[in-house]
Amino acid sequence: MRQIPDQVLELIAGGGSSDTSSIPSVTVPGPGGGGGGGGGWDPVPWDPYPYNPGGGGGGGGNPTEPDGNCLHTSPAPAKTPDGVSLNDLRTAVQVVSDTMKIMGINQYERGALIVRGSDGTLRSTEIATGDEDTNSISFTSRPGDSVVAWIHSHPLSDIDQRFPSTPQNSANHLGDTGMARQLLANSLFNPGMLMYILDAKTQQAYEYTASGGDKRALGNNISNDVVCG
Repeated sequence: MRQIPDQVLELIAGGGSSDTSSIPSVTVPGPGGGGGGGGGWDPVPWDPYPYNPGGGGGGGGNPTEPDGNCLHTSPAPAKTPDGVSLNDLRTAVQVVSDTMKIMGINQYERGALIVRGSDGTLRSTEIATGDEDTNSISFTSRPGDSVVAWIHSHPLSDIDQRFPSTPQNSANHLGDTGMARQLLANSLFNPGMLMYILDAKTQQAYEYTASGGDKRALGNNISNDVVCG
C-alpha cells in the first residue's frame, strides 16, 4: 500500500477561494513507479472510466476518434516523460479533454491522470468532478505504472484561466504549479510528466511541463495543432 500524503493528489486548479482543508487524502494501492517501454497509445486499457475513447457516453455526444495519420505540430516542451510518444500522449489528452467538454466544464472542474503501463500503453484514470475550484483524483496503480500527464479543466472566470494557478494566486497557497511539484516528489509520477489545462472559455487544452517555476508563458494549444494527411 502506498499512502500519498495529505493534498498530494488533491489536484487544485483555478486559483479560486474554496477551502480544501476538509478533502481527505488519497490512498493509491500498488507498488507504483517502475519502468516500461515506449509503446504507442492503445485505447483498449482505457479504464476504469466507462467512456471508450472512440465511443459515446457522458453528456450526449461522441468524443473525436483519433486518426492514426494525424500529428500534433506544436514543438515539444523542454521536458517530456520518458518511454512515451509525445504525439500519442497529446492524442490521449485530446480524447480526455473532449470527454470532459461533453460532461461540461463551464462550472465544475474535472480532472484525470494519464498513466503509462509497464507495456508502454497509455490509459486514463476515471475523470473526477469537483467544484469550481478543486477536484480530487484517485486510481489503483499496477506494477510498472508511471503517471505521465495530469489534465484538469479551469471553469469560466473573469481571469485568464489558460495558465496554471500558482501559490501566489491560489487560496490554499499551492495552486497548479505547487501541486505539480508535490506530485513529482512521488516516484509514481514520471519526472517528465506534463500538465494540461483545459480552459472552459476557449474550449482548448494547453500544455505545460509539470516541473518548473510559477511564472509560465502560454503553453502549446494541443487542441488546435493537428495536421492530418
